[in-house]
Amino acid sequence: MKTIITTLIITCISFLSFAQKKCSIIATYPVYRIWQPGTVPIDENGNQTKPTLNIERSIYITSKCASTPTFSNIFYDKLAVRFSVTKINKEEATSQIDFEGNKIKFVQPKGSTIWKIDILAPAGKSIAEKPKTIKLLQIENKKTTTIVVKKETELITIPTY
Repeated sequence: MKTIITTLIITCISFLSFAQKKCSIIATYPVYRIWQPGTVPIDENGNQTKPTLNIERSIYITSKCASTPTFSNIFYDKLAVRFSVTKINKEEATSQIDFEGNKIKFVQPKGSTIWKIDILAPAGKSIAEKPKTIKLLQIENKKTTTIVVKKETELITIPTY
C-alpha cells in the first residue's frame, strides 16, 4: 500500500512539474519587407502618382518549448497591433535574406522551436515606418513578461511586375 501511495505522489509531482515548464523566448528577429506595385499608377489625366507602399512585418522567435507561445499584446511604439503565431521550420526561416543580401542567421539550440508572428496594423491605423521599440507581452504561467526589441531588419523585396 505504501508503494502505491508513494508512486501516486511521485506521479502527481511529475505532472505538476511538467505543467509549470517554462516556455521562454531565446531570441527575437523582427523583420519587414517593403512591397511596391510593379506598374506605376496614373491619375485620370495620365500623370504618374506616387505608388503606395505595402510594408509586411513579421517577428521570428525561438523558444524553448514546442507549445505555441502566448502573447497578450504586441506594440510597435505605442500602437497595439493584431498578430498571429505560426510554427515554421528552420529552412523557411533561414531562407530570409536581408537588404544587403546576407542570409539571416537564427539562433536555434537543440530542442528549441522557431515561430513566425505575422503583424497587422489595426483597422484605420498604420504602423510607423521605422518604429523605435517593439514590445511583446508574453503570458507564461499567469505572469506577463515584457520583451523589448529596438531594431527591425529590412528583407530584400522580390520584384513584382
